[in-house]
Amino acid sequence: MYLYALSNYNGTILFTSHDRTFVSLLSDTIIEVKQGNINTYPSNYDNYVYHIKEQMLREIEEEEKYLSKNSTSSNSNGSSNNTNKQPSDYHARKMLKSNITKMTSILAKSEKNIAEYEKEKQEINSMSYSNIAAKSAKAAINNLGPVSTNFDTPFPPKLTSLPRFFKHGSTC
Repeated sequence: MYLYALSNYNGTILFTSHDRTFVSLLSDTIIEVKQGNINTYPSNYDNYVYHIKEQMLREIEEEEKYLSKNSTSSNSNGSSNNTNKQPSDYHARKMLKSNITKMTSILAKSEKNIAEYEKEKQEINSMSYSNIAAKSAKAAINNLGPVSTNFDTPFPPKLTSLPRFFKHGSTC
């Protein structure tokens, strides 16, 4: 209900949320504050996530190029393979491979989330205001529980004694 009201609001809304669906459905600009820098992404959350993944993959590719360039240039200079250098190259490649695996996993999860958000967005967009109100009313009715049918008890019940603050002449 609040999402409908907020999405129809013509002004600017600045919010912070961990609810990705809410952010995805409501935002049209993402402002990222990270490591003392402020970056603005003029799009919704899904495109922001896509942009961040692409940026991370570019950085990994640049690291790969740098590492492969440095390893080939040191070998082409005629220098022998130094036993001290091999472990660091090995660890760098291993770390890079690990980063690629992590980024691929994050990319797959993000793409899955995007697909789920798009489906949820379509469901919400296909609902009319009356459908949303009907579903909310039905949920509220389901949460009421059993209703008493005992009408013999007077309503409201008679007070047999006055509360303490009335007995002493208080005028609250």
